[in-house]
Parts: sequence; structure tokens; C-alpha cells
Amino acid sequence: MSFETEVFAHFYPKKSWYIKERVTDHILRHEQLHFDLTELYARQFRYQISKLQISPNIKKQLRAIHESVNLELSKRQAAYDLETDHSRNLENQIKWELMIENELLEFKAYSSK
Repeated sequence: MSFETEVFAHFYPKKSWYIKERVTDHILRHEQLHFDLTELYARQFRYQISKLQISPNIKKQLRAIHESVNLELSKRQAAYDLETDHSRNLENQIKWELMIENELLEFKAYSSK
């Protein structure tokens, strides 16, 4: 028994918030980190998949992991905006940038090819 699956982190420019006339590099960095968070959780999803034992319940297992990862990602995105006050808290913005950079490195083996 075997299976194949792919995990992607998607970016939807039309759903990304910014006001063209007011956008700055700082705001774009904040928005970039939202994508970086998504990539981090895609890597974590791939990691969890790599640890699965193949069984007749593989579809159910994959769905459960997918739901869990998406729930945690949603919570983390909300915490990011809350703690950085949507980028206005510069100290916390930098803290988050460093934290996510380190976490991405931790899961580097599970990055997109």
C-alpha cells in the first residue's frame, strides 16, 4: 500500500490587504510574514505526513492533519496581527520576523522543492 500527496502554500494577491497609495516596505514585510507563516505550516504539514504510517485510514489521517494544521495556522495568523497591531508595534513585528525565520529554518528539510 502506498500514497502520494502534495502540499502547497498559496498566495492570493487579491485577498492581501494594502492601500496602494499608503503601502510601505514595512507594510509589505508585514504582509510577507503572513505568507511566511503559511509556508511554515505547509512545512509542518509535510513533516507530519512524513511521519505517517500507511494504513487503510490514510485519507482520514490526512484530513485530520490538514484540519489541525489549518486551525493552528489560523490561530497563529490572528496572534501575529494582534501582537504586532497589524505591523504598528515595531518591536513585536521584529520579534515575529526573527521567530518565524528561525522556525522556517527548523523545518527547512520540508520546504517546497
